[in-house]
Amino acid sequence: VWTGVLVLVPWVISNAGGWDVVLKGMDGINNPTWMSVFLGFGAAAFLGHMGGPWGDNSFYQRAFSIKKESIIPSFVVASFVFIVIPIMMGLLGFVAAGTAMQIDNVGVTNAMVIAKFLPVGASLFFMFMVFAGLVAILDSQFSSVANMTGHDIYNEFKKGNEVYWARCGMFALAVIGLVVSHIPGIQILHLFLFFAVLRASVWIPSMISFLKPDLITEKGMFWGILVGATVGEILFISGKLGYTDTAFLGTMIAVFGTPLLVIGISKKPNMVMHFD
Repeated sequence: VWTGVLVLVPWVISNAGGWDVVLKGMDGINNPTWMSVFLGFGAAAFLGHMGGPWGDNSFYQRAFSIKKESIIPSFVVASFVFIVIPIMMGLLGFVAAGTAMQIDNVGVTNAMVIAKFLPVGASLFFMFMVFAGLVAILDSQFSSVANMTGHDIYNEFKKGNEVYWARCGMFALAVIGLVVSHIPGIQILHLFLFFAVLRASVWIPSMISFLKPDLITEKGMFWGILVGATVGEILFISGKLGYTDTAFLGTMIAVFGTPLLVIGISKKPNMVMHFD
């Protein structure tokens, strides 16, 4: 993926008219609507990426598979390797804006730009590159859910065997994925932003649990994240669907309201006593 991006993106920029086209696309910062784009997409995307390693179980599995002294260096290096991808792919969006391309589904912007400015073979290579990346993600999530069902859930009920529970988890994940993909009008962008806010909601509480474990309790962690993430997601989704203007507020509640709830409930557990 990394190699493909370094080849395709400069090629597109060259064929589209050079760096001036990219700069023209960046001129959207002067558009009065830029703030709504930042509040509705940029903030959630940025905070979602920041919270990704803390809110995605597959990252914990990767950490467990690495020698203790290599965990921090590995994640630091990996972050710099990864950041090349969104930066380079983002340039394709600026090319689309700079050339005034009309794209109805923003989720396929990169594919449309490559199809317009590069030969058919390049588009096929891009599709293969994207497919390879998605398969890698799918493999990580299958491994993650198999670990949870084949270890955590199995140890809770002690029925059957670990392999059976692991396979059930992977099968359930595949079914859920197929069901979600068939929701009318669903786009990858919607899924990305939904999980970005969800992952971001556990980011700061997870950091607190490592750095200041005395500030929180299991009960506070559970209810704080549940309430904060739920309220934040509802406000964010209603804002993205156009019903309200609360997308940014939902993001802020999920990210910063959740840790406050976690600490508050941990200090005063009677706040949620009626839920027990």
